[in-house]
Order: sequence, then structure tokens, then C-alpha cells
Amino acid sequence: MMASLRAGLAGLLLAAVLAPGCAQRNHGRGGASAIEKGLAAAPRGTLEPDVRTVGGFVEVDAALHARHAPAAAYHTLDPNQCQCLAVSGSSLANLFDRERCVVQASADGCRGRLDHGDCVQLDVLNTAAQEARNRSAADALEHYYHLAEYETKLDLVAGGITDTDGLLADIGRMRQQGMLIPLDETQFARERITLVDQRVQLEAGIERVNGQLWPMLGIERPSPAARIWPATDLVVDTRPIDVEAAVQEAMAGRPELAMLRRLRSSLDTDSLPAAREAMSQVNSLLGNQSEPPCLLSPLGLRTALAKRQAAERELEQRRCQLAEYQRLREQQIADQVRQAAANVETRLRQIALAKEVDAQWDARIEYLSGRSTTGGATFAEVAVARLNSQKAKADLIGHVAEWKIALVRLKEAQGLLAAECPR
Repeated sequence: MMASLRAGLAGLLLAAVLAPGCAQRNHGRGGASAIEKGLAAAPRGTLEPDVRTVGGFVEVDAALHARHAPAAAYHTLDPNQCQCLAVSGSSLANLFDRERCVVQASADGCRGRLDHGDCVQLDVLNTAAQEARNRSAADALEHYYHLAEYETKLDLVAGGITDTDGLLADIGRMRQQGMLIPLDETQFARERITLVDQRVQLEAGIERVNGQLWPMLGIERPSPAARIWPATDLVVDTRPIDVEAAVQEAMAGRPELAMLRRLRSSLDTDSLPAAREAMSQVNSLLGNQSEPPCLLSPLGLRTALAKRQAAERELEQRRCQLAEYQRLREQQIADQVRQAAANVETRLRQIALAKEVDAQWDARIEYLSGRSTTGGATFAEVAVARLNSQKAKADLIGHVAEWKIALVRLKEAQGLLAAECPR
């Protein structure tokens, strides 16, 4: 019936598109000239912002803070909590579970029991829910580790602003004492503006991620000031991944693949509707054929023999279709796991390189600090090295967060995130 309805709607839409005069009328409306619409011809002009009413950053920031909520109130969340709360709070998965309840209630009301077709449909819906929970956990953990990145970088930026303020104050005092300072202090003033801009962006990112993460956990945000504190250690593990073992774990652990194997092995005429529904999820053109007219007798009644024969022929084709789709998904998931594992290794290499850069700046600071006591290095050189060191540390933090996210995406490809959270 649904297929017939779709065909009818498609016919109506096609008839509307091909109706005489339709194209001409559309062209007439869309093809009116600019003069007919009242748009005057003009040469190309110039645009520039007018910021004359905008005060300094301190003034603007103070005015905006005065209108905002109270200071942030933090609530701790560890990675396992984040993962499992997202698994249970997955909106799409919970909708699939509701649909399972509808199927159960319908079968109980009509037949008083579940037949084989009902059981297969419940299996398909349960698999869809498990896959959705796996994706929800991965998405939530990605937000979680970005939040850890932003909060950690915020501390570094705050330290850089404090150091720059101290440096500018020292320069100002020395100039007041009549000392000649052979440097351009506006360089550090510009650096401070850059750091403040980074702080603004990080605070905006923290607020954005909090706004997204609370609902993903299935928790109503207690207040606009409520923030999640990511209680994680960010320890880096450099042990290599056994890629082929990870692929085999995915072959065994992905709910979708397990469901396709069960569906193929148990497929019969009762479970054909569930098989059609499963294939329609792959593409809307699959699994939506209508009843062939050959199944109708001259009196308009389906003959039982013709119906059974058609079902047997369809059954054979559906088994082949499911086998082909299973092979396709196994290959796609194996490739996904291999790519995810390669991404983890790439992130580890980036961490190693960022660590070397950070160590070099630390060594440079130590060297310059030793020379400054003997007059061989200026305090400005030390200050520049400290600022560069803070940038290197921020880069290192970013790479560690991306490595953590890459590990999450590997587990997602394997289908392990939902399985690790018993429900």
C-alpha cells in the first residue's frame, strides 16, 4: 500500500511539472528584469565598518559581562560517565526503542504473540538503536575532549596575558626612570591583544560545547552558568595499534554486521517485510516494490499458489541482495577501521613533534635566563621565548585532544562504545 501511495504521489508531482503553461508561468515570474522589480542601476561602491561608537576592549567587555549570568558553576564529568550517559541519552536510539514497543504492542494486540517476522523487525530496530547509541557516544566524547582542550588552553592564555602585562609594566617603569629601552613595546601590546582575542574565542568555544554537550548526555542544564569540567588525565599511550586485530574486532562487534548475518540465516517468507525495510534503509529505491498484477485472479483475488511462488522467488533474490550488502558493509567497515587506526598514528606523530618544539623553547628559556643574569640576554628576549613556549604548549594540547578523539572514532568504527556501557 505504501508503495502504491508513493507511486501515486510521484505521478501527481510529475503531472504538475509537465502541466501545460507551467514552465512559461514560472519563467515569467523568475525572469523579470531588475528594472521591472524596481532595482536601480548603480556603479560598484565601497563598504567599510563604522566603529566610532565602539569603545576599548576593557570597556566593551565590562559592559557585556554586566549583562551576563553569574560566574560559571562547574560540574565534573569523567570520560566514562560522558560515554555512558550519551549512550543512554541518545535521542534517535530511544525513538527506535519506542518503535520496538509499538511493534510488540501491535503483535500482542493482533495475534497475542510475536511471529518470526515480528522478531526480525524487532532485531532490525534494536540494531539501529545500538548503532545510534554508538554514534551518540562518539559525538559526545569528541565534544568532551574539545572542552578539555579549550579549558586547558584558557589557562595558558591567561598566563600569557599576565606575563605580557608584567612585561609592559616593567617597560613603562624603566622609561619613566629615563632608561633607554631599545625595543618596540607595541610589539608586546599587539601580542597581548592577540592573546585576549584567543581568550575570547576559547570562552565562546567552551560555552558552545557546553550548550551542545548537556543535551547529548540527556541532562537538563541546571542553569546558563552551569559548565562541565572534564575530569580527565590526557595521558598519551604510544603503544602501536594491531590494525588487523582491530578490524576483526569490528567484524565481530559491529551490531549492524551481526544483524545482517542473523537476517540472512533466518530469512523466510514471514520475515520478508523486515528484509525489505532493512534494504530500504540502504536506499529508498530498494525494498519498495508493489504487489505484481499477476497475483490477481480475474475476480481481483490473490491466488494463494501464485503468492507463495512469488514470495519464494523474492526470497531467493533477497538472500542474494543481503549477502551482497553484507560483503559491502564488511569492506566499508574494515576500511573505516584501518583509516581510523592510521589517524591515531598520525596524531601520535604530531604529538611527538609538538613535544620536541615545546622542549626546544623550554631549553631556550633556560639558556636566555642564565645569560640575562650576566647581561648577555635582554628581558625582552626572555619574554618572547616565554610567549613562544606558551604557543608551543597550546599546540601540544591541541594534538593530544585530537589523538583522544581519533581513539574515540576508532572505537566507534569497531562498534565498541555502546557495548562498553551496560544498560
